[in-house]
Parts: sequence; C-alpha cells; structure tokens
Amino acid sequence: MLCIQMPIPAQHRLRKSADRQSLLATGASTAQIGALYFIAENAPCSQADTAAAFGQDESAATGMLARMQKAGLIARERDADDRRVTRVTLLPHGQEVLAKGNSMLKAFNQRLTRGFSVEEIAIVSRFLDSVINRVDAGEL
Repeated sequence: MLCIQMPIPAQHRLRKSADRQSLLATGASTAQIGALYFIAENAPCSQADTAAAFGQDESAATGMLARMQKAGLIARERDADDRRVTRVTLLPHGQEVLAKGNSMLKAFNQRLTRGFSVEEIAIVSRFLDSVINRVDAGEL
C-alpha cells in the first residue's frame, strides 16, 4: 500500500508567506482577497453565500466581513425583501485592494511554479483537485 507523505509544514509556510506578502502589498490577507474576488463576481451576495463559498460557518464569515467593512473594503446592508439576509457589495477601496491582490498573487504564483513545466503543474493540480473532490464526496 502506498502512503503519500504530505509535507504539512510546506502548506503552512506557503500560506504564511502568501499572507505576509499580501498584507504588505494590499493591507489585506489572502483570505480577504479571496472574499473580495467572490464578492466582486457575485455581488450583491449574502453573507451566507460568502461563508459557503469558503467552507466557513456563518459566524466566522461574519467576523471576517465585519473586519473588511471596518477597513472600508465592503458594504453590508440588510436585504430589502428579507431583513434576515445581509447583502455584501464591494466598495471602491475594495476594488483597489482586489486589483493589487490579483497582481501580487499572480507574481507569487509565478515564483511558486518557477522551474516546473506546464505538464508538471497540470499533474499536481489534477491530483489536488481529485483530493478535494474525494473529500467533498465523503470518500476520504
């Protein structure tokens, strides 16, 4: 039986490095950049939709979105038809941060994949997508 040893420290270090660079370049974490991207593509979206997109519970998403609102990145307001729903939209400052974040992440990904062929990257991507799909399907 083949047992794949996943380098967990590598994943942790990669996330910390990306967050550090994101905070320096944009003032926002990579998680916040991801949320800004989702909001930009789906606005006006609900807090629940944002939480579901990132596999968070609603209270965690609410906390992150509150911090993002305080930073002037997003606006949150109650839905006119259903006061239980809070809708989220991007503010101009959020659009600026998202643009900076996209540039930073593009450069980060280029450095990350340097020295690997397109075919090698495709194999790793296929493997990771398979892991995610199997976990989501309850196979792992």
